[in-house]
Amino acid sequence: MTVVWAHLGLSKELKHLHPTVHAYIIDNLFSRHQNLYADISWDVLSKQLLMNFNGANVSLLHHDVHEDLNGEIKESVVDTEEVEEMREELEETWDIHEDMMESRGSVSGPTHAMAIYLELFHAHADRFLTGTDFVSSLGPPDEFPGLVNGKGCMKDKKNHARQVTDTGSINMFLNDEAFQKIVLGGNYFKINRLEDTFAPPPVCGDSLLPMEALIGIGVGAGVLLIIIIVVLVVLCCCRKKDKVSFVRVDGPGSATTRV
Repeated sequence: MTVVWAHLGLSKELKHLHPTVHAYIIDNLFSRHQNLYADISWDVLSKQLLMNFNGANVSLLHHDVHEDLNGEIKESVVDTEEVEEMREELEETWDIHEDMMESRGSVSGPTHAMAIYLELFHAHADRFLTGTDFVSSLGPPDEFPGLVNGKGCMKDKKNHARQVTDTGSINMFLNDEAFQKIVLGGNYFKINRLEDTFAPPPVCGDSLLPMEALIGIGVGAGVLLIIIIVVLVVLCCCRKKDKVSFVRVDGPGSATTRV
């Protein structure tokens, strides 16, 4: 039986669980249960844990000040300086996409927790699924008041698009292998036993080409280089021949040729 653990096993009540402790738990469960997967489709994961950076100091995750470390992982150590460096690297990627993300979503950038969980996503790239648990719908205000009184259900197309943007915001940090398996469907095909029929497309800019294609590219480049060299040699020879002789006319009826 295949088990997909919803929302990384978190809830709004458990969102303050130390990410190192949580990653440790998931890592151990994955090692013990080969049929266990986890989904990261909940927008709350992004908006309240992974992509809601507000300038918080990384020292809040230090093992000396967080009760989860003593309670769950004895004598554990969290290198907060390394975590800060990892988050700053993610920030560089975020800066590239920030304008687009802020115009379509409601997240504010990668947190220190995102840096810690990213290592888990890469270590177990074949065990995570993505998507959204947000169902788009619209009802009359009287029957479905929604989250804003008097305006009906908020689950319309616009909000659905925002939810997908928020949920997918973490995808920009995944390496090629994790992106292909988690985002492009590799793991979906696997758990549905379709990997022999379907495969995720290659990642843009990916160098994972078949050996035959690499050989073909090499041979083609070599032939093109030879052609260019031959053309250059021919042009040089022709220019030398043009400079061998010339004809000068001194006046009517006479001509002199010099070599």
